Amino acid sequence: MAQNNGVEDIGSINRPPRLVSGEDYGTLVPKESSKYSDKVIKKMEVDFKALGAIQMCLPNEVFHNFRGYKTVKELWEALEKMFASSEEVKENRRDILKQQYENFV
Repeated sequence: MAQNNGVEDIGSINRPPRLVSGEDYGTLVPKESSKYSDKVIKKMEVDFKALGAIQMCLPNEVFHNFRGYKTVKELWEALEKMFASSEEVKENRRDILKQQYENFV
């Protein structure tokens, strides 16, 4: 997340929250662990667990393409873009399932 005017960033375990340093709003510095609120820590834990759960469900061939994502939101958006992006993809999947059913019967 971008930061403006000293507003803290809700990060993840892999990318801890940061504060904007002093008057230079372009410089990000790690936030001291004593300044983490309970809300921020809880969000980081949930994000980390969700990221791990999604990554464990991915087949190895797919996981290697997505292992660089640091937050669950980034990963989910990338997966959505790749696998369920358009109406044409959904229509094609319906046709394939219909054909498989007809071949099975």
